[in-house]
Amino acid sequence: MSAMDETTAIRSRTRAGLWRLAGPWWMFLLTGIAWLILSWVALRFTPASVPTVGVLLGVLFLVAMVNEFFIASVRPAGAGCTW
Repeated sequence: MSAMDETTAIRSRTRAGLWRLAGPWWMFLLTGIAWLILSWVALRFTPASVPTVGVLLGVLFLVAMVNEFFIASVRPAGAGCTW
């Protein structure tokens, strides 16, 4: 194996490892945007919009629950807490 082949193999493994670490980055982006929109709505609410804020929070909590189950399903079985 030449030095060039070895370097290419290392780069390929590095890219694959980084891709696994990045995971579904778009899901975190979407949930972050949703939290920002919800906070904007909640800070501008009137007494008439309190039920709307409650419904939005409920929907957001359900989406967060699905997100947590998704993360738990793709996490390796033996991976425990790091702290």
